[in-house]
Parts: sequence; structure tokens; C-alpha cells
Amino acid sequence: MFPTVWSDMAADGLAVLDDLAIEGAHVMGVSMGGMIVQIMAIENPDRLISMTSVMSTTGDSDVGQPTQEAQRRIMAPPAQDRDAYIAGHLANLRIWGSPACFDGERLAANAAEAYDRCFDPAGTARQMMAIIASGSRTAALSAVGVPTLVLHGGSDTLVDASGGRRTAEVVPGARFVLLEGMGHDSPPQYWDQMIDLVKAHTGQVVV
Repeated sequence: MFPTVWSDMAADGLAVLDDLAIEGAHVMGVSMGGMIVQIMAIENPDRLISMTSVMSTTGDSDVGQPTQEAQRRIMAPPAQDRDAYIAGHLANLRIWGSPACFDGERLAANAAEAYDRCFDPAGTARQMMAIIASGSRTAALSAVGVPTLVLHGGSDTLVDASGGRRTAEVVPGARFVLLEGMGHDSPPQYWDQMIDLVKAHTGQVVV
């Protein structure tokens, strides 16, 4: 139904559950991870107790699109060294991060950790190619019966909030929550709110 790469990534998550002998789990995915979680719910709904899709979209071309500024930035040549990577991360979040929560010191430290953990300058291009090749999940999501929570930042310029709204519209019974002022990131100022929302969502599901 979907490109093999998507089924493979969804299967990776299920393989972790298999290795831990976990039959089912509450699964949450952010951005591209939200798309992967959607594939998990479509292809293996029996393994998900609930789904939370965050700052993601359905793959439909009429929703969830970046602004022109964000699109130009995401398509820019990748950094080739540590300093450029950190500077680029800060430049990215000035465009699509939460406007009132920009903390250069914290974000630079996060970028440095990410670079030191696994720097792959071609990774962003591969990620974008996978997202473009995914196609629409709307029809398949309309048959998903997994209890679903959809969270999206109201100031997200990389994946417009219309993508989150569409996700909640097509998944039966899904709840959509718009986090005012949040961009395409998850700054500490929103952690308590997001945790409370996810706890309430998972807590109401009868296993």
C-alpha cells in the first residue's frame, strides 16, 4: 500500500516491542515520526493501544505544507561541519520554532549533542525524499480504529497545523489539540501541557 521504506520504519518500532515481548503499546510520534506511527496504526492496529500524532500530517498535498521561507530553508545545502550544523539548527528554529521560546544557548547545546551523536549531512535529503514519496494516508487512516490524539503547534511554519487538523478529521473519534504559540519543536515551556494531554489520552483507554 505504501512505499516499502515506510513499512520498514514502522516495522522497526514493532520489532522493539517484539524484542521486549510487549504485545501492545501506547505509541507517540513527532513530525516524520507521526507519519510512521500512522503507518503502524494502519498496518498493525492490533499492536497499538493508542496513537498520538504530533506536528505531523496525512500526506495530502493541500494540507500541512511549509511556508515559502521554511521550504527554502529545509531545501538549503546541508552543513558540513559542527559549527555550521549548530548555526544552521539555530537558523532553522528562528523560522519554524516556537517564537516566544527561542533559547539560543539551550538549542545550541541540543544541536551539538545531535551532531556528536550521529552527523549525517545527507540524512535530511533522504528524509525529505521519503516524505514526498509517502503519498496520502487519508483513505487508510479513515479505517483506523486506534484511539487517537493529534497535537500541533499553532505557530508551526514547517508542517502547517492544517495537517494535524486533517489527521484528526479522518481518523474516527480522534481528538485534535492546537497548542497556541508552539512551532515545529517542543520547548520546555510546553512539556507539562503535552505530558498532561498524553497522560489523559492514554489513561482513558481501557486495555
